[in-house]
Amino acid sequence: MNVLIVDDEKSAIELLKKKLEKYDDIEVTASATTGAAGLQKLTGSYIDVIFLDVKLPDINGLEFITRMREKHHRCKVVIYSGFNEYMLQAFRQTAFDFLLKPVDDSELEVIVKRLRKEEEKRPQESSIRKQGLDRLLVYTNAVDFHIVNVRDIVVFQYNGNIRSWEVVIAGFDRPVRLKRTINKELLLHMDSQFVQVNQRYIINFNYLMSVTDNICHFYPPFDKIDYVVVSHLFRKRLIQRFNTL
Repeated sequence: MNVLIVDDEKSAIELLKKKLEKYDDIEVTASATTGAAGLQKLTGSYIDVIFLDVKLPDINGLEFITRMREKHHRCKVVIYSGFNEYMLQAFRQTAFDFLLKPVDDSELEVIVKRLRKEEEKRPQESSIRKQGLDRLLVYTNAVDFHIVNVRDIVVFQYNGNIRSWEVVIAGFDRPVRLKRTINKELLLHMDSQFVQVNQRYIINFNYLMSVTDNICHFYPPFDKIDYVVVSHLFRKRLIQRFNTL
């Protein structure tokens, strides 16, 4: 599991990092001392778990969770704080767990065990992640498959007739069907450049050229696509995604 630690005290980051080193399946891949820096660390990286302090110099940890969820990041958040009055509000903000400072080793172990159990429940997501953030394996029939670069994908679209997602890829004449076990959460988790614009469509933001009359228009080689509609529900999120660049 890849871990991000967000805490305004560098000494606290180093202490927690040292405690986590004893777990072979956990790697602290990033840290930040402000909320803004922590959110930036999530861009273009795959983080499974965030250990998040509540009191940060720019935003509080609970606001951090809200902003993170708006950008479709689904990683689990463990709030850790010296003030247990934040516990109830943390869970209302969909935190995975709460760890009180100073960190007790036995309490940390309980949380790690819970995280492991959750990971075991997500074999499909783990399979996607192991392929690497820049590649996706897609089957073209029952036995044949292609490994495609993420940068060659423009749209994931849900086909209600077959009840599964399809992917539109450069160089393919028609959309390629994905396994029925793959859902939108897994697709959005692959890379931060994928943004949902409709209940049925997830686009590669890097190819978006304009939105006219709520229709997405893309750069070549996808400039012939004219059916991807931005719904009212997702329009605000799309604009927010643009404003974070």
